[in-house]
Amino acid sequence: MQTSAKKEPNPCQTQRSISDNIAAMGLGITRLFALCLLAALCAFGQGTTSRLLGTVTDPSGAAVPAATVQLTNEATGATFTTSTTQ
Repeated sequence: MQTSAKKEPNPCQTQRSISDNIAAMGLGITRLFALCLLAALCAFGQGTTSRLLGTVTDPSGAAVPAATVQLTNEATGATFTTSTTQ
């Protein structure tokens, strides 16, 4: 009858396994960071500021000082009312 001797783990193999786990964890963290960065960039693409330049004139072509202007977003129906500065 044969008896089998218990093998002790090779310390070098155990160390490699730990370092593989650390490398895999680092790769996962890197992927998570890249995903968060991509999501943030997409969110910045949804800006909520705008700028409108122009001159409000009367029928004769003269500038109208302090004219009230109403802007409407046709897609959403949202409106914004402001006055001109000059």
